[in-house]
Amino acid sequence: MEVRSDGACRVEIVTASLSDLDAIAAICAASISETYPRYYPAGAVRFFLDLHTRARIEEDVRAGRVFVCRAPDGTACGTITIKERELCRLFVLPRFRGSGYGKALLDFAEEAVFDRFPSVWLCSSLPAKSLYLKRGYRETAFDSCRCENGDVLCWDVMEKQKPERVLREPARGGSSLYDGAFFDAYARMDRSRFGLQAAGEWHQMKRLFPDDLTGASVLDLGCGYGWHCKYAESLGAVSVLGIDASEKMIETARRKNAGANIAYQVSAIETFDYQPEAYDCVISNLALHYVSDLDAVYRNVYAALKPRGIFLLNLEHPVFTSGVNQDWIYGADQKPLYWPVDNYFYPGARPARFIGQSVVKEHHTLTQIAGGLLACGFSIAALEEACPAPEALSLPGMRDEMRRPMMLLIRAEKP
Repeated sequence: MEVRSDGACRVEIVTASLSDLDAIAAICAASISETYPRYYPAGAVRFFLDLHTRARIEEDVRAGRVFVCRAPDGTACGTITIKERELCRLFVLPRFRGSGYGKALLDFAEEAVFDRFPSVWLCSSLPAKSLYLKRGYRETAFDSCRCENGDVLCWDVMEKQKPERVLREPARGGSSLYDGAFFDAYARMDRSRFGLQAAGEWHQMKRLFPDDLTGASVLDLGCGYGWHCKYAESLGAVSVLGIDASEKMIETARRKNAGANIAYQVSAIETFDYQPEAYDCVISNLALHYVSDLDAVYRNVYAALKPRGIFLLNLEHPVFTSGVNQDWIYGADQKPLYWPVDNYFYPGARPARFIGQSVVKEHHTLTQIAGGLLACGFSIAALEEACPAPEALSLPGMRDEMRRPMMLLIRAEKP
């Protein structure tokens, strides 16, 4: 038995028995019948129904390959089948979608496969492809077949490698993966050593700040070394709180950028205790591209801002986060030829290398970034794509930074 708490739901995942057979068959039939007609012609829908018959499910149940998850009231609400390193028959009853059951089943199944194999693979349906891309699956083959009525069914074969130990913004404050080798590499960056003036985007970010923060309360999400906290205090803020999931970042901020009006707290952005209408200004610099649920952060920030409050954010540009391996394609002379973009409209996790470390960033489209702010009720007062200051263009590599945007800076305002 596997019991998981996944967001709002408590998920019980168990190996299916023959007594679960009718419920699993009903989950499969309902999922296919209600969802697949939106994506496939009738012949393809019939193909899927014939593929997941009660008899075929029973064969896999008897072999111990089928797992079922139950809602808190005991209802069988989802299922997945594991065949060696192949995942198949992942379905969640339509009325239970969006509550974390599908994610819990995939987490469980991937862990089971990675205990034995270096990779996991599956055949992706059209409705699920964006989900798999978000989880780090990549297309390895494309296949098709002709259904009995002549309709053509196409699908992708997708594979996910067993992840190395990668760095992802932790869900809770306290011990952080960023406190190890990542922190050591981060400490060597010019922006860490010399502060805001060494940050390439500062000449633009500074313009977005209010001219005067006298008497203001300020919150910095993902504050790092606290440089923006210190700058907010210099503008007259009387209460500045910087949060970061890394204990070492917070320790360094307390040492480098202490102030009579500044406090620092170890906390992740996602789980911070946002108090209603507590802040005049919220800042987040180069942290939100590590957050998967951007809308949830927007809602929390909007609620935490006072009327006419300001939200200043800078995150990696979607052209950058959708870059293939987040790097240039180089010519024979090792000079950058072009910046490749792929899977732009598939948001989600993107493994990358940053300051020599393996990290996982979250790709968000421009529509998600800007549209999400508007949907929350913010107005967008300024939106700028980061580019080098003219005086910096003589520095090595800076001319190439004019060929694609790396960061997106926004000033959003609450009415």
